[in-house]
Amino acid sequence: GSLEAGLAELNAEIEAQKQLIHTAEAAAIQFAQRDQALWKTEEAWQDAMLDYERAALNVLMAEQRLLMQKAELANLHSRVAFLIQEMRKAIVLNTQTLNPLARPDYRLWMDFVNRHAEDSFMRAQEWLYLAAKAAQYKVNSSANVSDIGARIEAILRARRGTDLRVIRNQLSADVNTLYLAQGTPTTALPIPFRIRHYVVQNNFVAFDLEGDIDPALSLFETQLDGESSLLASDAAWLEFLNSRVIVDSTTGSVRLEIPFSTSLHRPNVVPGPGFEPLKARQNPLFSNTRYSDLIGFTSGSSTAFGVRVNIRGRNLSLDSGQNVVARLRQEGASYLRTAKWEVNPQAFRVWNLKPVDGLVICSVNGSGAATLSTPQFHERSPANDRWILVIDTLEGAGGNNGALLSQLQNITDIEVAFSIKAFTN
Repeated sequence: GSLEAGLAELNAEIEAQKQLIHTAEAAAIQFAQRDQALWKTEEAWQDAMLDYERAALNVLMAEQRLLMQKAELANLHSRVAFLIQEMRKAIVLNTQTLNPLARPDYRLWMDFVNRHAEDSFMRAQEWLYLAAKAAQYKVNSSANVSDIGARIEAILRARRGTDLRVIRNQLSADVNTLYLAQGTPTTALPIPFRIRHYVVQNNFVAFDLEGDIDPALSLFETQLDGESSLLASDAAWLEFLNSRVIVDSTTGSVRLEIPFSTSLHRPNVVPGPGFEPLKARQNPLFSNTRYSDLIGFTSGSSTAFGVRVNIRGRNLSLDSGQNVVARLRQEGASYLRTAKWEVNPQAFRVWNLKPVDGLVICSVNGSGAATLSTPQFHERSPANDRWILVIDTLEGAGGNNGALLSQLQNITDIEVAFSIKAFTN
């Protein structure tokens, strides 16, 4: 009986342990379920916070859009107000000024267009007038040059651009016709103009085969004691050169500046003891049969070279590899004879042209003269009352200008040669 009681007690204890284990397992399951519920609750809370932040951001964006709409509405209000104001102005202008052509803005624009058209017409008229005057210069010796004068009168009377175009075409045809009617054109004539012997002194010089002056065939002014005319002429020439030397105190440069004049008349030479008519000083530009002399230049031509300058001298010590550079300027009134001397000795035209100058590479004693040319004076008259020849150490820096100006006593003459094209009958 005690054994059975013990077994029963043991079974009861085992059942109690099983019940305890079952209770612990149930409690563990409940705790796990509680933890899972807590986790879900926390996740839901995080989702709720995110939704709240999204809602707050949406509210801010809505406020920004609202502000933008308000700004656009205000801009629209201002535009509408401006349009209303413009409409009121248009109504006022429409009521006060029935003719739109009389509105101030239209009148201003119309005045501007009219002034621009008038200015353009005046410029065209001025240029065509200058072209007609240049045509008179070019065909000055023709007997029908009055046709050009008629064109000039028509230019001054013209009031429309179409009138100027017709006159321009007629003028072009007139120039071509009258140029051929002027006479027989000559070939280019190289005429040397000696500044010393024609401008400064009343000398007649003849050169030998070597290019030196032949005293036996030449005549020189006697300016000092009446004797030794060659030496007296040399001394006066050197005095003239020294008086034309200018020193620039700013740059320290030295320049020889010689103004001279050319003309078309025959100089007055009074016969005296020992006078020989064939040896009297003669203007090289004077001709009894040639007229309408103009300087001619053709690129590549050895005869139509424009203007050249040649330095003559005795025992000049210059660097053979360097040049003498001179500046020649024409700034006076130009003269043209319009007919042969026998026909009308007073048939002259005088022109004031725009001054022009150019650099000239000088030849020395004729060396290199065949290759030098100056195009700046093309179709200008060689007869002008003010030429200026300048040889400057500053402009000819690195060349022979300085060496030349230090040997003034060795310079015997300065020649300016014109390539002249003219007409003869």
